Amino acid sequence: MEKKKTIKELIALISMVDEPDEVVYGRIRQRIIDLGEEALPSLEKAWENSFEEFTRLRIQELLDTIHFESIQQQLITWVNSNQDDLLEGAILLSRYHFHELDINRITHNLGQIIQDVWLEMNDRMNPLEKIKVLNHILFDVHKFTPTKPPQYSLQDYLIPNLIDSKRGSGTTLGILYLIIAQSLKLPVYGVNLPYNMIIAYLENNPGIYIYDPENDPVLFYINPVFKGMIFIRKEIDRFLKDNKIEPQPQYFTACNNVQILQRLASEMRMMYDMEGDSEKAERMDQIIAILKS
Repeated sequence: MEKKKTIKELIALISMVDEPDEVVYGRIRQRIIDLGEEALPSLEKAWENSFEEFTRLRIQELLDTIHFESIQQQLITWVNSNQDDLLEGAILLSRYHFHELDINRITHNLGQIIQDVWLEMNDRMNPLEKIKVLNHILFDVHKFTPTKPPQYSLQDYLIPNLIDSKRGSGTTLGILYLIIAQSLKLPVYGVNLPYNMIIAYLENNPGIYIYDPENDPVLFYINPVFKGMIFIRKEIDRFLKDNKIEPQPQYFTACNNVQILQRLASEMRMMYDMEGDSEKAERMDQIIAILKS
């Protein structure tokens, strides 16, 4: 009975979205927003059936606002209780851009890649051998490749698009690499190196650690942009020197999944700026604030 009452109220509220008085409309708008995702199906139907541009614009604004607030709440939950699931976090950022995603298809296609790696890997392999298998399946068999600058577009930062097209930004490719490797229980973590997100393969699985040059748990590093190229700390030192960047401990050590998502969100924000979408860029600032809180 309560649900029927809510739907009846919602239909009545939607019928008044063309209210010319801004003060009155403000109250109507807020009540619809307060109903949350429950209001989305009725709003979508009203948008499809409306032919007045003014009304359609208002309905679209309501849809975008409710969707955005839902993404914010889901991100807060992810940060507080589920950040181990990097795929979920990356999909939430993609859903900020595309409201509707076929999650089942995404997980199915990703599962096929993970299974292909698993079938070629065994416990007798050493860390280097395991990474070579992962690299072979990801880059030689499935043909994943990074988009080269300056060809970047927003699509290159969306994990579903990467899984479908096999092309994406260095950060998105690194996130995919981490998702696959961590699903196979490999002790790998992202490293927030400037200009490049690289991956550290740890000697064991201690979680996030403080850099200690006398007792460094990193066996080697991996660069997903260069087909999973394996390298050591000296290469990072050289990279920083060549780019005149002052070395910082975080350039050598593992970061957590929230920090990885911060990096992805910041790059998405930059793309919104480049495309002139100031509204989405400003809302992305709010998402970044949640990830930094």
